[in-house]
Amino acid sequence: MFMSKKTISILGCGWLGLPLGKHLVNNGYSVRGSTTTKDKLRLLIESGIEPYLIDLNNFDGNASGDFFKTEILLINIPPGKTAVDCSYVEQIKKLESYFAGGKVKKILFVSSTSVYGNANREIDEENELTPETSAGKVLAAVEKYLVGQPNIKATILRFGGLIGPNRNPAKYFAGKKNIPEGAVPVNLIHLDDCIGIVSEIIISDSWNQVFNACAEMHPTRAEYYKKACVRLGLPEPSFINERNNFKIISSKKIKNKLNYTFKYPDPLGFPVDL
Repeated sequence: MFMSKKTISILGCGWLGLPLGKHLVNNGYSVRGSTTTKDKLRLLIESGIEPYLIDLNNFDGNASGDFFKTEILLINIPPGKTAVDCSYVEQIKKLESYFAGGKVKKILFVSSTSVYGNANREIDEENELTPETSAGKVLAAVEKYLVGQPNIKATILRFGGLIGPNRNPAKYFAGKKNIPEGAVPVNLIHLDDCIGIVSEIIISDSWNQVFNACAEMHPTRAEYYKKACVRLGLPEPSFINERNNFKIISSKKIKNKLNYTFKYPDPLGFPVDL
């Protein structure tokens, strides 16, 4: 149970944001959640979340009500297709008046380990950001922008590959042959640990921080996806045993600073869902 009640606004109640919002509500928080889909407003209400219809592509601050009058704003909207033209960065900058005006005091930005390049070694939060993908580049730009805001406390949370209900890429590998980079270590995290880590950041008041969040163990792509397919009853794929470019994301800071214990430290032990 959380120690004190806070108001938290979750910008983006999707695959992660909705179950996270439910978890926070169940632990006594007042939660506001946004969606870009009118049909989803009822689902938010049924989950105990105060619903708001907010689309940063067509943002009208006057129509957002009290959503941004919050102690904690969790920004949980991935770049998606907007990464190509960097409009994602401009979308986040539309919120600057709320930062400067003091309405939002603390921000938790859900980022990704894609902000790191393939250094062919272990990577922690002190490593330089050298993103190689368009999504990684815009996420790094938003991180820099948020950390540079003088009136807010911003914590950056970089998740590895997200695994959980309705999200298991094993099905895309099922039955395929000679998939490259079979010896590359995976950097994955289960939904339950995503929720647990966000909760612990809030509980411990860990602001102005950067955290990597991946399961502690890093089996190879071949090991993980073969086992996942077998457990799901799907045809087993085959991989080429090669490892050319890779990174191993360290989550030691999560354990040491937050004293967090992973529910699923080894991806080979993840529950399997399609």
